[in-house]
Amino acid sequence: MKVLHVCICGPFTDGLTYQENELIDQHMELGHEVTVIATTETYGPDKQIVHTEAGITQLSCGAKLIRLPYRWGLPGWLATKIRTHRGMRECLEGIQPDRILFHGLTGWDLLIVAAYVRRSPSAKLFADCHEDFNNSAMSWPSRELLHKRFYKPIFRHCIDQISEVLCVTVESLDFAIDFYGSDRTKTRIYPLGGRIEPAAANARRRAEFRRRLGFTDADLVITQTGKLDRTKRLDLALSAFRANPSPRLKFVIAGWMTDEVKADCLPLIQADSRIVDLGWQSTDELRTVLAGADFFLQPFGQTVTTQMAMCHGCVVMAQDLPSHRWLIGDNGKLFKDAGELDITFRWVIENQERVEQLRQASMHFAEANLDYRKLALQIIS
Repeated sequence: MKVLHVCICGPFTDGLTYQENELIDQHMELGHEVTVIATTETYGPDKQIVHTEAGITQLSCGAKLIRLPYRWGLPGWLATKIRTHRGMRECLEGIQPDRILFHGLTGWDLLIVAAYVRRSPSAKLFADCHEDFNNSAMSWPSRELLHKRFYKPIFRHCIDQISEVLCVTVESLDFAIDFYGSDRTKTRIYPLGGRIEPAAANARRRAEFRRRLGFTDADLVITQTGKLDRTKRLDLALSAFRANPSPRLKFVIAGWMTDEVKADCLPLIQADSRIVDLGWQSTDELRTVLAGADFFLQPFGQTVTTQMAMCHGCVVMAQDLPSHRWLIGDNGKLFKDAGELDITFRWVIENQERVEQLRQASMHFAEANLDYRKLALQIIS
């Protein structure tokens, strides 16, 4: 089957673990002919957006990558909002895809893709929605001009050609239905996910991680990961952790602290031998950290690493948000804000006899709902 991923609503970078990368990898592993159409924007080594040349290359997984230039000679800032690319129609006709996943609901080129599907009734178009009111339509110009008067009419014009609108969170489901007017009957949750490794491989990672750090099987290991700026509340998490003296508790930091966070947190780290700072981890190293931990902590907002953690059997402790309620249910700990972190760490101690039960519940949920192979199959089945 010919599968096309259209990634024009933001930068596309090979080798990351974002949703589009994982689904592309899975479609390749399933034996399909996969093409990616992307913008010329990508992330550089310092995670800043840079521009690369238009043209055809190959991704590390073997899929064909076609980067198209913006058309109409629009100024750069406007081109990244309009999202129309020279050669899109010709690419579609040349590829003749059977399945198309358009990543995002926001772009002029959705009209061109929908027109192709209208002419090719055997093809199926899926559009995923990452947008919600926490990351989109936040200012009056963005909400009233860009989304309501530009993106939304484009989406509404294309809705008949879209087989399903796939929303990555509960919040994006509400956004698609209530703000964009998506048809409820064809709009559903399609969560960000992770890779489910064989149980033996996960166990090897866990044993290797704990041996390397000197942790015992009885230790209760909590990890916080990612780019740790002030919004991630690491300083409050460490302070609340240190207030709980249990020697069984361990706190592992696997991420990159900004300078201001480092200034606040280094004294806390150095004052408690139970806290380990591993620094930034590669994707594979992060998988080992998550396999070795018992609890994944997300004090503020959302991150895709939450799903990744569940795929390795972590119990999630996170801010009480609609999407976290759907993900975690009664199998973890939800809290209102970072002010409740002291209660959260007490909850860990109070539930130490249930840790393995909670870890298994996280894994079972991930296997049923978050496995990227199963999610990839939903597009081609």
